[in-house]
Amino acid sequence: CIWFLLFYGMQVPCIVVFLFVLFSLVCCDTLFVSSEVGKDIENCGTQDTPCATLETALHQITNSTSSVIVTMDPGTYSGNQNINVLFPSVSVRIQNVDTSRDVIFDCAGAHNSVAFHGHFDLQLNNINIVNCSQGIRFEPLRAFQSLSLTRTMIHSCETGIMHRGGNLIVYNTEIRGCYRNGNELYSGSGVFIDQGTNATISYVQIFSSYIQDTSGYSLYAEGSIENLDVTYTDFLKYGSVFIAAGENCLGTFADNNFIGFQSTVSSTAIEIQGGMWSIESSSLSGVILEPCDISMHLVNLNNAEISRIENYIGTYGFRIDGGKLQMEDLAIRGQDVGIYAEYDPRQPISLLRISHAYFETVSKSISVVCSDNRFDTKPLLSIVNCSFPETGQVNIQCAATGRIENSTFVDINNERDIYIDGPGSWSIRNVSMSNTNSGAGAIEMRNPQISATIEACMFENNEATDGAGIFFQGRELNVSQTSFVGNAAQNNGGGVYLHSGTGHFNEVTFISNSALDGAA
Repeated sequence: CIWFLLFYGMQVPCIVVFLFVLFSLVCCDTLFVSSEVGKDIENCGTQDTPCATLETALHQITNSTSSVIVTMDPGTYSGNQNINVLFPSVSVRIQNVDTSRDVIFDCAGAHNSVAFHGHFDLQLNNINIVNCSQGIRFEPLRAFQSLSLTRTMIHSCETGIMHRGGNLIVYNTEIRGCYRNGNELYSGSGVFIDQGTNATISYVQIFSSYIQDTSGYSLYAEGSIENLDVTYTDFLKYGSVFIAAGENCLGTFADNNFIGFQSTVSSTAIEIQGGMWSIESSSLSGVILEPCDISMHLVNLNNAEISRIENYIGTYGFRIDGGKLQMEDLAIRGQDVGIYAEYDPRQPISLLRISHAYFETVSKSISVVCSDNRFDTKPLLSIVNCSFPETGQVNIQCAATGRIENSTFVDINNERDIYIDGPGSWSIRNVSMSNTNSGAGAIEMRNPQISATIEACMFENNEATDGAGIFFQGRELNVSQTSFVGNAAQNNGGGVYLHSGTGHFNEVTFISNSALDGAA
């Protein structure tokens, strides 16, 4: 296998190289198969006398063999002696070493056909699978056993990979045209994973791959999975991605591209439940072929870092239900709601930090709600270094402790820049709000138990019915080192309308503000 290391070693993760090296060290047999010149005769399988079918080649394995490499000559392999053959109780690698021509396993559209059904370690290298009900079905007898695919293509199968237990590595593999046929959950899926009878799946890795035209799930993963990585994979005209890998899962979802959405099983493009995740450097865009309510749904993630995401599809860009998330370097365009977060204050303290996010043509940029405000436990919210040009408001209807810093709101019509209704304490610092035209000004805070500190901010050329700069109806308002310039209210408070509570102003500048009552 020196050829493999020389050719692939710099491209694949260490675990793949390790598996191939380990396989080579323990390998006892190499068998050869050729559909063109092979013959199914006694003792076939040598390089000079290859077998004609996979089944006959596997019959040559002796009881002393612990693993075997089957080298296939290019050609098409079909029929009962090649499709869904019985594998021996050893590790098997099936490979095509001629990269200029294809090895094709063709199920010919047979009902309930499976090209490969494995129960022990199985590796496929440079193999094509077409026209099957299931391309590969892997149901290992032991949790530590693995299915490994390299440069494999699965086309026109109802389900590409059905993986039930053990471990999975998919590298540089293409899955295309998985059509939904029936009500089974796995129907129409590119990769479908559940743990079967195994207590835990140690790792799942899908990288540098391509999944296209799946009408069900592009990727479905459910069970107790310790590590799950999906990286450098393209999803074109893709179905839903659903991952519920358990609260202890360490997950990476990075450098993936999603173009178009056409799922028939869910109106959510991507849903991830539980675990600790790094979600980064991915984009969701393109024409929506089926209704997409939620682009990315994140449910009770224990700890997640989300960065460098471009999100351009769905009624909701992100929907967040609980958990602890840090989000940065986001570009969100064209949704009704950019980020929608809902929390249950009866749960342990939740965290949402949003920084360096850009919102464009979004009806409501950020919306945070709590199911019940009667409890003392409050989520911690942070919005820093964000830009809101000609977009919708930040809407907080939740008991929370939060801060908004170093951000700009420009040319927002018919809504507040910031609306907060819920008990808690807020710090708003170094924020610029200009040219807002609404019924109630740039910032509105309404709750008897809310207090706020406004520092080093600029309110300019905003218009409202009352409080064009700030409308405050709460407990305590502190404003310092802040300017109100050219704001206009129809009734009360051109710059600030203190409806209730106490107000403290220090080093505050009011210039050319106007109102029927109380221009400043």
